[in-house]
Amino acid sequence: MLHNNPDVRKGWKRFWPINYLGATDGVLTGASVTKYTAVGDALIDGLFVNANPPYDSDLPYIILKRIAYEEDGKTKYRLPENLGESVWGVVDDYDINLRVTTQNTRKQPSI
Repeated sequence: MLHNNPDVRKGWKRFWPINYLGATDGVLTGASVTKYTAVGDALIDGLFVNANPPYDSDLPYIILKRIAYEEDGKTKYRLPENLGESVWGVVDDYDINLRVTTQNTRKQPSI
């Protein structure tokens, strides 16, 4: 997720597992790219576009910067407590990672 504020890192949005028939040698192909492009376009256009009232396209997708703090000698992160300490970027473009990857931090440890 690319946005308009250089003070905030780029965001990542991971989606449902792909159909491995939509990949060749670990790279997305054809219909899979088309599906992910449709999702990316929907996020860029704003949430709830063409939805029933009271929703409209005035709800942009943003990346919110977390606030770093120290606790027990370790750096931890929290969400901003108010608008005054909030820093965000409005998502205005995206890149699709064509390489099929996994998110190792979400896997169950081996027993």
